[in-house]
Amino acid sequence: MRRFIFFAVLALSFLIPSLSASGAEPSQLVKAVILCRHGLRSPTQTPEELAEWSTRPWPKWNIAPGELTKRGASLLNDEGKLLQKLLAGHGLLTEERLAAPGSLFIYADKGSRTRASAEALLEGLAPDSDTEIIVSSGKGPDPLFHPVRSGLMTSPDFSVEERSRLTAELENIRSRDARELSFLSSLLGPVVESPDVLHFPKENSRKKLTLNGGLHTAASAAEILLLQCLEWPIQSQSLAEETILHTAKEPSPVEKKTLQILNAPAPDNTPSLTDAPLQDSERPVMVNPRTALELLTVHTDVQNTLQRAPAQALASGLPLLAVMTGILSETSPLEEANKAALSLFVGHDTNIANVAGLLGLHWQNGEFPPDSAPPGSMLFFGLWETPQGKVVRAAYVRQSLAALLTTDENVMEEASLFRVPLSLPGGDGNGESSLENFTRHVISLTSEPKALTETKN
Repeated sequence: MRRFIFFAVLALSFLIPSLSASGAEPSQLVKAVILCRHGLRSPTQTPEELAEWSTRPWPKWNIAPGELTKRGASLLNDEGKLLQKLLAGHGLLTEERLAAPGSLFIYADKGSRTRASAEALLEGLAPDSDTEIIVSSGKGPDPLFHPVRSGLMTSPDFSVEERSRLTAELENIRSRDARELSFLSSLLGPVVESPDVLHFPKENSRKKLTLNGGLHTAASAAEILLLQCLEWPIQSQSLAEETILHTAKEPSPVEKKTLQILNAPAPDNTPSLTDAPLQDSERPVMVNPRTALELLTVHTDVQNTLQRAPAQALASGLPLLAVMTGILSETSPLEEANKAALSLFVGHDTNIANVAGLLGLHWQNGEFPPDSAPPGSMLFFGLWETPQGKVVRAAYVRQSLAALLTTDENVMEEASLFRVPLSLPGGDGNGESSLENFTRHVISLTSEPKALTETKN
């Protein structure tokens, strides 16, 4: 099923390193490897495709489909600054360390939005750095981010039981997210109700599991509604909130600040998108941010069902996870990354879902749905020196919603990164794992697929 030549090479990078404790201070961060989703982009669908989903007009983007927006680049620049402060606080990316050659290693997928995202993050992390962003020079898709399409990995093979489970899970989403889907149906029309069709790839087709039909359209539309809110926060916040579900709880201080932004009236000079005399058919397809966050549940549920499926996660996520693990042990084929204090891989939310599925990672995501990965989301893997040896600690990281929904520089300056610690497989009960155990677990995925099911369970 796999390209064993590739893993024969990687096997050399997975020689279990010596893990004896050094003379470093307790719990000192010595290396970080991050997988980051690209920043805020325009919809990947063309205006003509979107017009088929609804008779109402969609807001117009002034860039080509699927491109990083100017605001998206600005948000990533701010996120890079916050990340540098965070790592400097742990002694890893101090100004002195950044001035040293080779402290950063940045690898981006070939697409323009991922390359532009890497550039924006680098500008925030180290504006004076001469670090070169690495992009695959080969023809076709990058094998790390798209191993199936590139031919590095064969198409995922789904058993009869797995196919039945996936079909049942889509039916469960229809039931579980019924209110969100009903709202999207009222917004878009009958397209949401069209039959769902799973396309299981044929052997050696260089294709992955895909979905067509109403759930696919609803999931895509839900994400687009969020992207619109992040691109035009003032306009979207001027819309009336259409609450779909209510959860009674006392908001945290960060949530209270977010609510102030969400509930702030639009400035007098901001044209309202809900002014009369627009008829329903003339109103743009756009919602208030709080409504968009509730609708995003549909996108998250559909994406994780597909991308975390064991066969899909294994075929699409294993090469990237293998290389990242090799970097932590300083034994990967990427020598520059082995020596860097921070290695940053800029890809897609599907890459995050694949790797998270392989490791059984889950996170509560504040105002966002659990396990969601909005633009700029990161899976953070830190290597720490402790008196007991080297340990790996992981976290999910993103910008705060307050930062994502403001254009106020003062708010941005006061913002901090939203972080959630993650529980790694092979850990000792507190979420962290020794580097040896973590590496052994990843190796087990390359040779024993059932290890993935054990992680999932």
